[in-house]
Amino acid sequence: MRLAHLCLERFGPFERLDLPLDPRPGCVNVVVAPNGFGKSVLRSAVGSLLFGIPNRTPMGFRHGTEGMRITADVVTVPDGPLRLVRRKGHGNTLSLADGTPVPSDECSRLIGGADRAVFDELFGLDTALLRSGGQELIQSRGRIGQVLFAAGGGMERVRKLLEALGRDRDELGNVGARHKSRPIWGALSATPFRVFSDTPALVDEHRSCCGWFGLVFGSGAV
Repeated sequence: MRLAHLCLERFGPFERLDLPLDPRPGCVNVVVAPNGFGKSVLRSAVGSLLFGIPNRTPMGFRHGTEGMRITADVVTVPDGPLRLVRRKGHGNTLSLADGTPVPSDECSRLIGGADRAVFDELFGLDTALLRSGGQELIQSRGRIGQVLFAAGGGMERVRKLLEALGRDRDELGNVGARHKSRPIWGALSATPFRVFSDTPALVDEHRSCCGWFGLVFGSGAV
């Protein structure tokens, strides 16, 4: 389903807004406007068109919710052009231009079975979602992280590389299991440090070396 025209009535700051779009395959429609001119409202309107206007929508701050309506001309395959109307209300609030209700299963078919969460995470990303998903991006958890990792050229491979490096580090000598069977701890046990309390310079040098070693192997404590 591709949008050809979007009309907002009494939605957000707009008494009425008509936005023509190019629905041809391969075309990308870019909306450019200064901050505060309603770009985020348009994104919210697309979500409300597809999944319903929330009962406590913040988009009634200027005009209220009476008469709130979103109309869209869409191009679908194989149905061709359709006009969909979403009103604010309870129950099934999506209809065709002649008022015929659109059943929920038909709406789901038109949008490929996606739900609101999928739309928000794949097509409705905003600054808040990106910030809240920061940890997911690092650890490759959750759908936001998975999608953006895939779009970013395979960051999952980076995570796997880091895990492999961690395993190699532990094979050399895990700071939490100082066993002489590990190469680094075996070497240290063969040549133990000798520290003399009456030589502060040697003590400082010893602490510096151990501090560096602990930083590399997972602990800064000496």
